[in-house]
Amino acid sequence: PSTTTNLILSCLSPRDIIAFSLSCKQNYEETLSYNRVAYSIDDLLSPRYFTIEETQCFRTVQALTGAVISGSTALQLFSRVRWTESDLDLYVEHYTGYLMAMFLNNIGYNFQPTERQKIDLADAYDQAEIDEIYDDGRGFASVFNFQRGTSKIQLVTATHSSIDIILNFHSTVVMNVITAYDAFCFYPLATFEKRISLMTFSDIGPDRERARVKYLERGWVLINAGGSIWKPNSLSYYSTLDCISLAPFHLSTPRHVGDHFSWTIRLP
Repeated sequence: PSTTTNLILSCLSPRDIIAFSLSCKQNYEETLSYNRVAYSIDDLLSPRYFTIEETQCFRTVQALTGAVISGSTALQLFSRVRWTESDLDLYVEHYTGYLMAMFLNNIGYNFQPTERQKIDLADAYDQAEIDEIYDDGRGFASVFNFQRGTSKIQLVTATHSSIDIILNFHSTVVMNVITAYDAFCFYPLATFEKRISLMTFSDIGPDRERARVKYLERGWVLINAGGSIWKPNSLSYYSTLDCISLAPFHLSTPRHVGDHFSWTIRLP
């Protein structure tokens, strides 16, 4: 029976899972059992990026540095899917991030400097600290790429708060974070019940276009600020005459991480 229940739950949206769990005591207990597996941070990170032992060490370093997982990896936890082509994106304030960089280096991830970075990790990190005074306003201090085999990790350091960068993402579908203790989805109603993503007025360009197309292909409808449906290769923020309600985004309400509009998962 539990195998059948798990199969049913895997096809339901988060809101429907809650409704199912409230139908009777047995379904509630089986839903708890399903959630422990479906929203497992160990399953998300191991063995793709870390061993089980490394995952536990990583979470300790997370707690020490305040680093968060975001981007497509955080979305995968909430959506209960795995996209094999995605990298692990970590965001951390620059002044604590070197500890995370050294952890990755010490477990066998090799630093992959860009053309503008120094070859040595310590030197590259120090250089980024100097360059930080030229921050362009988007919150980035630097980006450090690491690779071990086919596994890739991108460590993004922030001049101030990681959240500054995350709230400047191309659209709301990827505005989710995983800390050492909790996972937060900022727009769960829009993202998982309506399957819509509101575009931000962040920089336009080929990289942003490719990122948005990627989530179109994964099943989300991207919408412009006025509620019109975004189309690839459109130069306008008003691509169609069709309008979708922006109510699931609660745009007129002051928000904070973990508020009652968020979806919070407490991690074991």
